[in-house]
Amino acid sequence: MVRIAIVQLKPSELSNDRKIEEALNYFKEAAKLRVKIVCLPEHWLSNSMEMSDKLTEVLGNVASTYKFYLISGANFESIEGKIFINSLVFNPKGKIIANQTKNHLFKNEKKVAIPGNNYSIFNFDGIKAGIMICYDAVFPEVTRILALKGADIIFVPSRIRKDGIEAWHLYLRLRSLENRVVIAGINIADPPRYPGGSIIIMPEKNKDSEIDVVYPKISKLGKERPQMIVTDLNLESIRKMREERLKDRRPEIYSDLTKAY
Repeated sequence: MVRIAIVQLKPSELSNDRKIEEALNYFKEAAKLRVKIVCLPEHWLSNSMEMSDKLTEVLGNVASTYKFYLISGANFESIEGKIFINSLVFNPKGKIIANQTKNHLFKNEKKVAIPGNNYSIFNFDGIKAGIMICYDAVFPEVTRILALKGADIIFVPSRIRKDGIEAWHLYLRLRSLENRVVIAGINIADPPRYPGGSIIIMPEKNKDSEIDVVYPKISKLGKERPQMIVTDLNLESIRKMREERLKDRRPEIYSDLTKAY
């Protein structure tokens, strides 16, 4: 059993320093609840390229102080002179152990950043985890690659408007069902434009079914306000479901997926 937390932050009307202060309050609460890993949403900072060094220092100190793993969400970041949307993972010693770039940029993001091309898996407490950032969830190949690499849980830091929430939830439920993996989608909360609605989805067998039908069960659903959502996960049965499903794949007939049509 492992305890995770996802945090709906309110990004608008606050300076970046105030936004970080707000996040720190949730981190203190997560530590009291003995959470093992915390994830923030996408684009919760403005002018984040100017904040990158400070943010890295602050989040590293937080992870080290409270002894949990911490995912920075996803923000614009300059890496070797190129701008990406990047997510950092800190371990309980405050060290960066993984990063995940956004591989599919959405609309105006293309004017600012370049797409990444990595698919990172990291370990926490014996659990394998991956990250896909917002628009990446639209493309089923992303989740499948992370699942094939062994991800037990995939965190999805996002910034979703109200009119996209229903579709976002549907995408995430489908990705959980297709891959038999826990999905934790994290959204910002600034109603009415950004309504929160962060979601944790767990594949679960229907006990009333004679053929072990699996459904993507909504374990937790965020409200229309800033908040931290905490849940406990038991991943052993989900791992068995994933192994059972993915063993029936036939990669030798999927070559058309890599062709440019």
